[in-house]
Formats: sequence, structure tokens, C-alpha cells
Amino acid sequence: MPRLAIVFVALYILFVLHRGLGMPTNIDLASFESKIPPMSSVLLQTNTRDGQLAFTDPKPPRILEVFRYQSFNLRCEAAVIHGPPPRVYWMRNGSIVSPTDDQADVSPTNHTAVNVILFSVLSFNCVVPGDSGDYVCVAETPTARIQTTTKVIVNTGPFSRSKHVSPHHKCSAYPTLAPHIFLSTRRYMPHAQDDVVLHCRSTGSPPPRNAWYFHAGLFRNATPDYLKKIQPYQQEKYQILGNGDLVVKKATVQHDLGYYICGAMNLYGEDYAVSFLQPVLPAPGEV
Repeated sequence: MPRLAIVFVALYILFVLHRGLGMPTNIDLASFESKIPPMSSVLLQTNTRDGQLAFTDPKPPRILEVFRYQSFNLRCEAAVIHGPPPRVYWMRNGSIVSPTDDQADVSPTNHTAVNVILFSVLSFNCVVPGDSGDYVCVAETPTARIQTTTKVIVNTGPFSRSKHVSPHHKCSAYPTLAPHIFLSTRRYMPHAQDDVVLHCRSTGSPPPRNAWYFHAGLFRNATPDYLKKIQPYQQEKYQILGNGDLVVKKATVQHDLGYYICGAMNLYGEDYAVSFLQPVLPAPGEV
């Protein structure tokens, strides 16, 4: 490659990294809101016992048959009532198969929340028969643990029978380069004035950079006019951790109620996740 072309490519890469994520313009908050289980549903699943964990619907399938070279995701969503935020991850043969980084440190706060829902995604790229097996989604807190198992069966028949698979020559032996958010917070209902951690863990190569946007209130049309980018200098209110999570300090109904959109970006693409934060005021008579 001519030296001038190499310089041009290098400058372009630096430009993309410097400009960061563009303002998201295609986030459908109405669709997102419809996927969050109502509080009444979560309470019924957990029998209203404090600290109880439950998987929300739709739960991961018990059996999933796929074709060789197919790519797909397993999704698992867990909710806790009146307890600390859960840790949610995937296991196979007794070992964690979720991207791990520092996932053990799910929350640097010890506050008990009214309700927290976490969403975990396990991605499969161009599967082969060796990927068949039992995959276990685990949700746990210091006082409770639940799990659900999905048996993945990779069929070895002709992949041409399914439109969802890639020809073998298009399957890559390398990890997907574009960003992929594998752990995020769906909903967080903290007690007012508590610190809150909204999760947004991603993978990609090179490692993605995260940006956060705030969409105040209950408006459902996320246009750029309503979105405010959270800036690094707002440290008195926000902190973006090295793993991509966002800390909202002393959350209040007046200033912090609304949608928080996390964007993960690298040279090969973008991925987004949406969290809804709803601080809860103490009931009359409570201190």
C-alpha cells in the first residue's frame, strides 16, 4: 500500500475514534417500554417476597435446535424485588461462558432497590456440532440464586435448508469485530437519593467506547432534540466506569427519571441498549 494511503487510513481511524458516537436517531422507546414486564407481573412471579429473584418472560427456551454454521443469541432477563441488583451470567459444563471482564463486580453500591431488571445475551457465531450442549443462565444475589437451562442442538444436515445460516466459507474463525452489548439494565427503581449503577457491558475488537445519553421523563419519541449526551465533566452527577457502566449519583425523581441510552462503538459498528430509571419516593410515614 502506498505510504500516502497508509497515512490517510491512519488519519481516518483517528478521526472516527475522536468524534465518538453520533447522536442515536432510531431508538424506539415505545417498543422498548412494551418489552419491560409490568410491576404487577414481576410481583406475581416473585410472590412479593423481598429479595426474591425471578426470570421474566419470554424465558430462554428449554430446547433450541439450530443448523450448523447458524448464528443466533440466547437471551435471559432476571428481576429482583426489594433486593440488591442481581448478577446474571451464562454457564456451560460448570464454567462461565459469558464475556466476563469484571462482571463479578456488578454493582459498587450496596443499596436495596425496589425493582431491578438485568438483561444478559449470549451470542453464537457460525455454530458447529461441538457447540451443542446445555447452557445455563444464572441469576444470583447474596441471598438468592436461580437458574434455567437451554439445551442447544446443532443439526449436521445441509445448511441450505435454513435461510438463517451462512455458507461455510463465510463463517469466520475470528470473534465478531463489531460491538455487542451482552449485559445491560432494563429497569432500575431505586429509593430516591440512592446511587444507581446502570450496566452496559460490551465486547468487540478493538474494544468499544461507550457513550451515554439521557432522555428525561416519559416521552416515547426519542428524537435528537430530547436526548442529552452525558459528558465526562459532569462528575458531580455521573460517572462512566471503565467497563462501560454508568453511575447516577443521588438519583431523584425530579432530575433523573427517564431513559438512559448506552451506545457502544468501534471502527466496525455500533450497538445500543436502553435503561429506564425510576427513583421511588418513600411512602408516607417512612423515614
